[in-house]
Amino acid sequence: HYGGVMVDWTYLRDRDAKALAAERNWIDLQGLKVLVDFRSGLNLFPDYRFTGAHAAEEARSRAAFDKLLRKCAILGAKTVVIRRHRAAMEGSRVAEANSKFMDGLKYFCNKAGTCGVTVRICRDWDNHYDAQALVKGIGATHVKLADSLAAHVRKYSASPVGALSSETGDFWFLGMAGRDPLSSVVNPYAYDRLPLASDPDGVSGAAVARILGARQGVTLVFDAE
Repeated sequence: HYGGVMVDWTYLRDRDAKALAAERNWIDLQGLKVLVDFRSGLNLFPDYRFTGAHAAEEARSRAAFDKLLRKCAILGAKTVVIRRHRAAMEGSRVAEANSKFMDGLKYFCNKAGTCGVTVRICRDWDNHYDAQALVKGIGATHVKLADSLAAHVRKYSASPVGALSSETGDFWFLGMAGRDPLSSVVNPYAYDRLPLASDPDGVSGAAVARILGARQGVTLVFDAE
């Protein structure tokens, strides 16, 4: 019932090119689609960043991106998932910081394109339209939106089933919005990776899956912890 698997970026980091090439044979024989999730690694530090506001960290991140995206090509992963990371706290003016962020994001996307990899920018639960603006700002055919059920739950503060009927996205993360059981955050929508079965606001995961799954060419990714 599943056509693929999403792995964390650390899966590539922890394996050399030879090991990934060996896995590629089995992946191709099975016709398996592989997605690589970069979201957890976009945290400024200790991992990586798009922003160029700090030259040394920018260079370190770009070198890592180059290596990881080449490994995507070796493994046969055709899609990577990213999201906007928090703003760098380096005293830059907002306009300047945003410009440098876009420069770094374009570098990542251009590198992905040369490796034959599609970039999906995930919609954030706390900024419903930001990912769309980033996709438009890049303006490349291999950079697209990754929509999010949790983001829609956050936006409508209720069941998004009716609203989803008019959404045309072709790539969806299926995770529920709600309060992280391990967090003290008061905002009831501050977490976006609850299982569909949790239905914290009475949203029917089965109804959502029927609506989106009935469409041709739509990729559904179960994204829960």
